[in-house]
Amino acid sequence: MNVVVHQAKKTIVSKTILDVENLTFPSNAIVMIIGPNGAGKSTFLRTISGIDKDSIRNVDINQRKDIPTDSLNHMVQQTYLFDLSVEENLRLGGKGIESLDEKVEELLVKLDLLTLRKEKCRNLSGGEAQKVAFARTILSEKPLILLDEPTSAMDVKATKRCEELIVELNRKCGITFLMTTHNPSQALRIGHQILIMDQGKIVEAGTPEHIQNETLDPAAQSYLENWRVAHA
Repeated sequence: MNVVVHQAKKTIVSKTILDVENLTFPSNAIVMIIGPNGAGKSTFLRTISGIDKDSIRNVDINQRKDIPTDSLNHMVQQTYLFDLSVEENLRLGGKGIESLDEKVEELLVKLDLLTLRKEKCRNLSGGEAQKVAFARTILSEKPLILLDEPTSAMDVKATKRCEELIVELNRKCGITFLMTTHNPSQALRIGHQILIMDQGKIVEAGTPEHIQNETLDPAAQSYLENWRVAHA
């Protein structure tokens, strides 16, 4: 899936929230977007997918200027589930696809949701609800999937399962993932390319090896140094 950002910009009053130009994402890759709070990560994803109607959006997705809803799914940071069972929510995410029963069953097992399949989603914990939202997003295996901090409420085991599924779908199906995270360790574990954002701009981009060893931008260096100190 080819994604080219000619311009993605958002300004509130006189403050620039997002200002990204002339960026081409690598096709069929896992791209991780990191940075401090308020860096513009979520706004960037919402602009690419067209959810944020107040942003300036000039983005080509497979050479299309419109929003190809048939080719992308976007899991937003807030967990939105229908007041239905876990299984029913998953089925809505895969409506019309082949082997739906098999895929639903597989994700229920892999994400430890089997015993909760008939549970109403309003009764789930935050981490459980996030697993359901994640499963529903990836179920249809669309070629472009945007994930906004998809594991932020999950425990270590669930996070590991989700990371494994992302890597597996990327390898087997060639899905392009654009994913934000507040955890640089997660970005380094599964990302092919990492973007560091600060004050609405991409201040550093490169492979995990580059980000770990060759980061030059002062804001990116400061962000990574704070992370290293916190995890020392």
